[in-house]
Amino acid sequence: MSASQVSLIVVFVIAVFLDWLLMKWLHNKQKKPINYIFTQVRTVDFSKLFLNFLAWLKNRNFELIVIAFWAIWVGRIYLNFDKNLVPGIGNDDFLLAIFPYFPFIRVLECGGCFLWNGLLNGGSPTLSDSIGGLLHPLMALSMLIFGVTNGIKVAMVISLIMGGWSQWWLAKVLDLKPVARLWVAFMAVVSGNLAGPLYSGDVGIVFSTAATSLVLAPAVSLALHGKRRDAILLGLMLAQAILAGQGYLQLALFTCVIPLLLIFAFDINRLGFTKLWKEIALSLIIAILVASIALIPWFHFGSQISRPSEPRSDQLLEYLPVNLIVRDMNFFLGDALGKLAAPNLYVMYIGWIPFLLAITAWRFTPRSKLRLFLFFSLSILLVFILGSGAPLRWAKDWLPGFLRDIRNPSFGVGLAVTLILGLAALGLDQILALKWPQIAIQNTVQNNIYRLDLRWILMPILLWTITSVYNFNQQFRYLQTWPKGLISSVEAISPAPVQWVRPLHGNWTFVAIAIQRNIKITDAYRIWDLINRPNPPMSLDSGIDPLMISDPNYIKTVEGIHFVKYPQTYYAFVDTGEEQIPCKATADGGHIQVTCNNLVAGELTVYENALSGWRVWRDGKSTSLDNNQWLQVQAPAGKHNYKFRYWPPDVMIGFIFTLIGLWLAFHLWNQNQPEPAAFDLTS
Repeated sequence: MSASQVSLIVVFVIAVFLDWLLMKWLHNKQKKPINYIFTQVRTVDFSKLFLNFLAWLKNRNFELIVIAFWAIWVGRIYLNFDKNLVPGIGNDDFLLAIFPYFPFIRVLECGGCFLWNGLLNGGSPTLSDSIGGLLHPLMALSMLIFGVTNGIKVAMVISLIMGGWSQWWLAKVLDLKPVARLWVAFMAVVSGNLAGPLYSGDVGIVFSTAATSLVLAPAVSLALHGKRRDAILLGLMLAQAILAGQGYLQLALFTCVIPLLLIFAFDINRLGFTKLWKEIALSLIIAILVASIALIPWFHFGSQISRPSEPRSDQLLEYLPVNLIVRDMNFFLGDALGKLAAPNLYVMYIGWIPFLLAITAWRFTPRSKLRLFLFFSLSILLVFILGSGAPLRWAKDWLPGFLRDIRNPSFGVGLAVTLILGLAALGLDQILALKWPQIAIQNTVQNNIYRLDLRWILMPILLWTITSVYNFNQQFRYLQTWPKGLISSVEAISPAPVQWVRPLHGNWTFVAIAIQRNIKITDAYRIWDLINRPNPPMSLDSGIDPLMISDPNYIKTVEGIHFVKYPQTYYAFVDTGEEQIPCKATADGGHIQVTCNNLVAGELTVYENALSGWRVWRDGKSTSLDNNQWLQVQAPAGKHNYKFRYWPPDVMIGFIFTLIGLWLAFHLWNQNQPEPAAFDLTS
């Protein structure tokens, strides 16, 4: 008999014995008298409960949940939380986009140290980088909870949800029926403006597009109803759109859409504006105040940077709309119709059906909604004109530098997609509201008549549209793996002692992996540079040139990458005029500690850019910085400790204005609401 059979018999015997004990105990319990305790009996009417539940269910709108699940399914690839898997087919733009986030997430570990990005080219203010949506609440939470690379992937799923919800919200404001609302929301989730930029990993553009689209619903609601709370909501949505960063979509929003709200404020009979313009102005005030924590550092720092102005992605206006109806990848990989061979700049595919439905909206638009159609149409036209780059070229001589340097205005066309889909939903709703013929089928045996509404013939067309757009745009949601050999080579670099490292030439993945490990990188490409501020000298060089092995300072080779050490280049040192005495240093963003022991007085130099906002203490006593590119302070003879802290006043000023804006929005929301400022749109 095997061991397993013996074990089975033992278990069976124990089970029988326990069963016998249980039955005996129950038999003894039955012999004892039972004391009944009578309690009040409450009758439950289950039919009434069921009816109440149905009434509650009817009053709840589950469309948003359905849209969210659809968005999660479309973006399901981003639920892979391997931190070495990153978005983009050619992901150079992804790498550039994530640079500001690595110092930002340090806020949980070192507090205010995150205000200074000391990881690239001598350092710069973290909040002054407009490339990332660092301070957008949803982006910030994604980063802080999941880390940078996984946080970006979560943000991409959130972008799809925001895109769907914003389109649904706009349809709801337009008082459209559920079929039109759900169709247009599903279309928004899979549309090209939330997918095409991902070809090169332009995750910031996708998030900015989704955030900006949230502005349209409260803007239209304010225009139609003129309520104070709509104005407050519009202001808050404008603020979060500003905080989403990038600038392309925000430029299109504030120059091509928001000014056209005045269409609803103009009274033709009186040849003047109604009080609606005041509500629009209130929205702008709230938006600027709430977004001040980002706006003030941006504008303060903007004059000190330069951006490349070439190559430009401008495409002629007559060709630009073609990008919304073409689904041929070969077309986007070429330079036909005045494009660059860069799909991320132009893919906006939504297909023909939304255009046809948008045109239908014009055919059936009643006079009462004529201004509404005019607002949508003119906004779309202006966004396309701006996206062609023509206004920027015409006015280049008097535009400020930060507008002249805009290379990719075509990204702003993403906002036109939301507007076109809004008109398409309006057209679809109007078509469905028409009196359609019905086909009657009679059963002569049972004398029953079945009626088929011909509206159902639209269903396959609508489903095909969603499927077609999904199939083409889904190819841009792609994850690629960072090379393991490159990761190993970067991990061979120790972040201590503090030093500036020159990365593998032209390899931005090397840079991203390095700054993820808090390694300082110099001579790295980024899409803007500090004016008249050269990069700090390197203490460690990396490359694949075989001649590096012959260098007397060569130290090692890891995964084919050679490293050369420059022992006479220090991060922090005291210059006595005759020699440079190295100092021990630790650097964590805007928190730098330096200890020097120099027998002769000199000047302490720390290779960090000395922008306004830095303060220094020597042995606990505040002292002044010398006026130079680098952090420099006088170093008397002896052993001394130096503490450098970056705390720029523009951040505190911006934070105060943001609190004022939030308080103003909260205060006005809870006040007694004034009379709506809207008037009869047919006048």
